[in-house]
Amino acid sequence: MVVFPREEPVIEGLNSYYLEPSRLLEHYQGQLDSGVIHFKSASAEGAVFFDKDGLLEGVYEGKEENLRGKDAVQRLIHSTRSDNYTIGVYELEPEKLYYWTSILKAERVHENLSTEFTDLEGLMRKMASEKLSGYIEISVSSSEDRAFLFFKSGRMLGGSYSWRKGRLDRSQESRNSIIQTAKEKGALFHVSRISAGNPAEEKAGLPTQHILEAVEELLVAVEDLFRSNKSVKGDFRTLLKKAFLELAETYPFLDPFAGEFEYADRKVRFTGESGEARLAEGLLASMKSLGEENGIRSEIKAATDAWLNKHGRKLIALGVKL
Repeated sequence: MVVFPREEPVIEGLNSYYLEPSRLLEHYQGQLDSGVIHFKSASAEGAVFFDKDGLLEGVYEGKEENLRGKDAVQRLIHSTRSDNYTIGVYELEPEKLYYWTSILKAERVHENLSTEFTDLEGLMRKMASEKLSGYIEISVSSSEDRAFLFFKSGRMLGGSYSWRKGRLDRSQESRNSIIQTAKEKGALFHVSRISAGNPAEEKAGLPTQHILEAVEELLVAVEDLFRSNKSVKGDFRTLLKKAFLELAETYPFLDPFAGEFEYADRKVRFTGESGEARLAEGLLASMKSLGEENGIRSEIKAATDAWLNKHGRKLIALGVKL
């Protein structure tokens, strides 16, 4: 079963037989800041997450194959007629995109915990006290009722309940209802976690080509600014390395002597292990330092603001502090 957020439905109940999925994706990329398209048939299920800049993640789960990423997207697009999907489009807040795509990679850490030995409220307190990210899946005994309770760093984001058609519900009333139902009827709990020890998550946290290209774009713009400003003395690469060195204690990957991050010939090369958010934050801090040290603070800020207007949503979704 594909776990995805049914937050704000834009449209539901579409039949894939009458649609061109690639056109549908293209259309809603232009209409929404970010969202997810859900595909469901009798034999398979999938989802495609996107923002204005492109497709971020795909998942496909069939009877005989499970796919992620581009392979999943291609499988969904090319199997719409044979599998005859029901399709729904849901809008997502940009800052929550990274969490929901990470949920797809959550690792099952506890399975078939019974109410006979496990208290749901206690399980929820454990998620909160240990500041865990992931979800608790609840299957009510002798019933088709089921629910998912989602947590991010210990904070409960809401629940998805079968009797509400899977809609994401943040109300205390629904939360109390599933707790009471589990006590009265009995239930099984399955816990899935996004953890620092999850290789899939660690890999996902490393800078993608999209982020590296965005970083390169900003550096090229600032380099052009330096070259066109006759009042600035010195070679741009030398001044950039100086700014990097001043910030190396906070952002070790910027240390020129470490060789993890390099900008040369208008190209970026990165071999470090820092995540996307840290990389973007380090770059923005170095741009601010460059402007202050060389007397062109307002010009650098204008270039940075233009860059943020283009890439800001993606950065916010990654948790970058702008």
